[in-house]
Amino acid sequence: MNELTFRKIAPQDVLPCLRIDSVCFEYDPKIPEDITPTQYYQTLMDKRPTARIRDDIEFMNRYAAFDGDKPVSAITSIPFTAWFDGHAVGMTGIGSVVTLPTHRRRGTIKTMMGMILAEEYENKTPLSYLYPFSSGYYAQFGYAMCDPSAQYTYTLSQTRKQKPEGTFELYTGDFDITGFQQAYERMPRYNTLLKRERCDFRRLYEAAPYETKRFAYLYRDANTDPRGYILFRKVTEDNRTIMDVTELVFDTWDTLQSLLGFAHGFASDYELIRFHAPLSLPIEDVCADYPLGKCERELLNNGMVRVVHTQTVLELAQYRGSGTAVVAIDDGFLKQNHCFEIEFRNDTLQTLQATTKEPTCRMDINTFSQAIIGRFSAEQLIFKGVANVPSGIFYQKPCFINNYF
Repeated sequence: MNELTFRKIAPQDVLPCLRIDSVCFEYDPKIPEDITPTQYYQTLMDKRPTARIRDDIEFMNRYAAFDGDKPVSAITSIPFTAWFDGHAVGMTGIGSVVTLPTHRRRGTIKTMMGMILAEEYENKTPLSYLYPFSSGYYAQFGYAMCDPSAQYTYTLSQTRKQKPEGTFELYTGDFDITGFQQAYERMPRYNTLLKRERCDFRRLYEAAPYETKRFAYLYRDANTDPRGYILFRKVTEDNRTIMDVTELVFDTWDTLQSLLGFAHGFASDYELIRFHAPLSLPIEDVCADYPLGKCERELLNNGMVRVVHTQTVLELAQYRGSGTAVVAIDDGFLKQNHCFEIEFRNDTLQTLQATTKEPTCRMDINTFSQAIIGRFSAEQLIFKGVANVPSGIFYQKPCFINNYF
């Protein structure tokens, strides 16, 4: 058994890593068999200036394990910008985690995760995020479930029939998505929500009403300002036709009512509507009459978050009231995330410094990541076994993410 080596990929590694993806995820990459790694890399570079999605821009952000000169395992770490307590912060997205079956159970992912987290810490990256195949597996690296959303399924005819005050526009596949961008930017700044660039609207670009029958409608209010949008497709499950909403963006209750009022007009074509929204919002009232139709809410566990550079996150966090605490974080990967003395006054951080003092509150990095993001209230953390939780630091906050990577 050969000893493996680890490094960031080079141009000649892009194609071999893609082929590992195709084996592990069992899909056809649709690449000519006679294309060389150099030719493939150059093809991607030629397309990069006009690439629509981030994956086609950040394809070099991968670590790989090599058996000789052949990659056998790889992880992608893509830089995003996300919201945290009102600040736009760096958040890497971990994806395309693959290992050939011939080289599994050799610790390749653990080694590369350690390398990625160390690099992100040196760059003072606040957060890292991923969508797990197993939450238990990624918990060992410090990640924790953090921002569940609510998925609603309603009888479409029983949603409130409200006539929108503005107008709707059908997206037909043009690259001009300015109105959709403006509507997205009006969303509340939920923790972990991406601060999108044009390359982060993948699902919008998939809308092609004449070909794929994926529809995207932009809503403008009476002043023609973009306020929200709805993306959906038709699916059939158990002989019931569903308006499957892949993205619903709105800034206020009135905008949501206008979007669902527009969707109500499709009631003769769809029996149900299904969409997801922030768990913190009282969406249930969109149903006009509960007993007369289907009305369900399901909890969706989205992805997992990890605080990488704890000091930066504590510096940016929004505090409540006044108080002091010594918070210890047990982090098996990043020993620098250890113990901090915190003083805050009138909702504002006064001092933050590393300390060797006896902690007043201790938690592992998984729990700390959930707590500072706002997944739990202080009372809920106490219920989970965390002692002496300072409620001015750790409290429940609105969280939501609607990008996948």
